[in-house]
Amino acid sequence: MQTLTFLFLVLFSYICLEILREVFHFNEIVFFVGNIILIAVLGYYLAKAVAKPLFDSQAAMEKYIKNTLHELNIPIATIDANVKLLSNTLKDEKNLKRLQRISSSSANLQDLYNELEYLLRKENGCIETEEFELKEFLDQTVKKFDDVKKEISITANCPVQYIKCDKRGFAKAVENLISNAIKFNKKDGFIRIEFKDDKLCIEDSGIGIENQNLFSIFERYYREDSNVFGHGIGLNIVKEFCDNNKIEIKITSKKDEGTKICLDLKKINT
Repeated sequence: MQTLTFLFLVLFSYICLEILREVFHFNEIVFFVGNIILIAVLGYYLAKAVAKPLFDSQAAMEKYIKNTLHELNIPIATIDANVKLLSNTLKDEKNLKRLQRISSSSANLQDLYNELEYLLRKENGCIETEEFELKEFLDQTVKKFDDVKKEISITANCPVQYIKCDKRGFAKAVENLISNAIKFNKKDGFIRIEFKDDKLCIEDSGIGIENQNLFSIFERYYREDSNVFGHGIGLNIVKEFCDNNKIEIKITSKKDEGTKICLDLKKINT
């Protein structure tokens, strides 16, 4: 409907200019410039009319998501409070295990809440940096993989070192690197994490990467081995975070011998 209105107005303005040209004897250049100006003005108002509902709907959706996230905190807090209360009264081992599963599910919901909140703040450019201790951070991160690493050993060697950056974004980057090192590792393999000379390196004993593919692994949806489950976005997330924080990435890999990825953190060291 708006497009038809626009075309009608363009046609109407053209006819008006034709009449004015005949009456006042405008030359062709003045006539052409007048048409351009009128079309530009009409186009601006049409674009504004078309775009406004889109911006309004996006703002409404963002407000709805924020409100939903806020309300999500209430049931999560209620579940946690009742789990703590029941854990002090229940004695039966089976019931305690069930309670532990409820607690784990609640923690997963909290992680999803934090992730959605982070993505909203990131989208709006509201991410704040924070200072945190790297050794403690790595120890906590490694523990998250206790249930999925199977026979793979993960060690972290890091002195006390403080860095300052978007902590959640940094966590996502490191977790993706460890997750990849597990997925593409060998049975009874290893993952070594070390911080030295401003560089955080994650080395594994996995299947390695072909030399010709080293330039492609950071592309979104790229997968080195299609037989391994994944969506091909993990390393793209790593690259995006590093680019935003001026962190240089260096990769050395050899087929069937493993991969080593180093992040230069000198720009975010404190």
